[in-house]
Amino acid sequence: MTIKDWICSSTVVKAAIILWLVSAGFIVFLLGQIDAIVHHVLYNYGLHFSYDWATPYWGLLRSIYIFLTVPHS
Repeated sequence: MTIKDWICSSTVVKAAIILWLVSAGFIVFLLGQIDAIVHHVLYNYGLHFSYDWATPYWGLLRSIYIFLTVPHS
């Protein structure tokens, strides 16, 4: 069996897709945890809302979600 045959086998493709979906799920969960820290916990430590930090934060967070959902080829 050559490397090309091994990479193209259905088992490897299925494993890669499952790994991608699991890691994407963990990333979404962890981003939710970071978002909860920013929007709940940090306010207890004196964080004051400002569009100066919120706009880039929202943009980066949404960009990460977009790149998770756009398939890469």
